Amino acid sequence: MSALVGALSALGVPRDSVLRYEVDLRAGRFLLIVHGGDDEIARARELLKSSAQSSFDHHEVPANAVASPDRVSCSK
Repeated sequence: MSALVGALSALGVPRDSVLRYEVDLRAGRFLLIVHGGDDEIARARELLKSSAQSSFDHHEVPANAVASPDRVSCSK
């Protein structure tokens, strides 16, 4: 899991969120990562509303991130 922590941290996802995602993954939950523009993120949020998601977090990715998609949204 430490590789996931490193990768998400490098993208600019806050450490407390990364640690929460790691705990959820260890508990057998899923993590879905979507990146794209505002319209794409809104569409993903709409599609996931009917799922049993426990949260939908939206993280802006800084321009100087190692890998630089526009935004990262995580749903678990």
